Amino acid sequence: MAGSRKKRRTTVRRKKKKFIKKKYITTIVSVIVFLISYFGDKYNLGQKGMPSDDTYRVLSVSDGDTVTINDHGEKRKLRLYGIDAPEKDQEYGMESRQYLYDRIQGKDINIDFISKDRYGRDISIIYINGENINETMVKEGYAWWYKEYSKKDVQYKIYEQKAKFGEKGLWSKKNPVPPWDFRKKDKKKNKS
Repeated sequence: MAGSRKKRRTTVRRKKKKFIKKKYITTIVSVIVFLISYFGDKYNLGQKGMPSDDTYRVLSVSDGDTVTINDHGEKRKLRLYGIDAPEKDQEYGMESRQYLYDRIQGKDINIDFISKDRYGRDISIIYINGENINETMVKEGYAWWYKEYSKKDVQYKIYEQKAKFGEKGLWSKKNPVPPWDFRKKDKKKNKS
């Protein structure tokens, strides 16, 4: 009987230590996220570069992360850097597209061209009146941080966590499915 009590006390102590350790780690992570988000916003940490002085007119918005611009008389397709928005036929896809459309359609924007993707689209950061639209899409809950292609840009993760915590946009849904998972399921469904 004494051994049983001792065993229970040891188990309780372990659980208590584990709980305290988790709480401690959570607190540290929260403080780090807060500091990065505060100073990241204040000093523009993690931004790729600066937008060009040239302005481009937005011709169309395909979805929440793809737009077509007028580049001095030629159409040019852009894929927004660092984010992945829901597909049009996915839950919250049309809302994501509409939000981006309302922000930039027919307006003049500045662009920081990063690279090209495998489809020939220019991977870019879009600015309107100095506002980074890519970040805004994540901050407002209309896109995910696309970690696979922007691992070093952790400010997107911070913005995503804030949107999730505030239940903004797609985070107001019960279990939003990331677009990369949706595309995998859709691909499998089309193969069968």
